[in-house]
Amino acid sequence: MSSFGFKLDDFPGNMTVVMAKMDKSILVESKLCPEDYSINNKQPDWLVISPTGKYDPDFLLELAEKISTAHKCKCIRFDF
Repeated sequence: MSSFGFKLDDFPGNMTVVMAKMDKSILVESKLCPEDYSINNKQPDWLVISPTGKYDPDFLLELAEKISTAHKCKCIRFDF
């Protein structure tokens, strides 16, 4: 059996990310994500967008809404 992504047990605390079903190059060109955010495209069909510096869950919800509206794609904020 193969798996993709990461194991939630690898994270010792809470985490919040934005997941967008779109092409990474389009998102980068749109400049909607702050430069200090990580955009990981190792998931099948989904980008995982996460802060590498300051963590603001309200901003992540805003970011998910902006990406979804601007690019007409599926986009969610995921909390664990």
